Amino acid sequence: MARLEGFRVRNFGTLKDVTLGRLWDRRKEALTPMTAVIGKNGVGKSALFDAFGFLADALKLETLATEFHKHATGHKGRSQVFITTHQPYFVDALDPKEVWILEKGNDGLSKIRRASEDMLVNNLVEEGLPLGGLWYSDYLDPR
Repeated sequence: MARLEGFRVRNFGTLKDVTLGRLWDRRKEALTPMTAVIGKNGVGKSALFDAFGFLADALKLETLATEFHKHATGHKGRSQVFITTHQPYFVDALDPKEVWILEKGNDGLSKIRRASEDMLVNNLVEEGLPLGGLWYSDYLDPR
């Protein structure tokens, strides 16, 4: 089954130039089968998904629920799921490599980074702290 390894959105709403995963640089990590984008209101999560309207048609609620259940229980399916959420408890079931944090820069434009790029976050998750709890406690996107 074909999967997206990465994608880039340029000049779309607040998204000046945002890249998730890898495009051509094989040193960067590809997108994972479950990819979650988190962030405060107004940072561009909806714009990111609007830029890929065809994904909305491909994802149906029952498919999303089924694929997430498979993922959360260790029975990962062959599908690739992209979500946005404001729910820290949902993020608890994900690995830092699966979570992207969308933030607004001082210039008012959005930027994105993978949660796994923060070594403190990786270390805390390895110690057993839930990723959603870290997000709720401002380790992923400070207030």
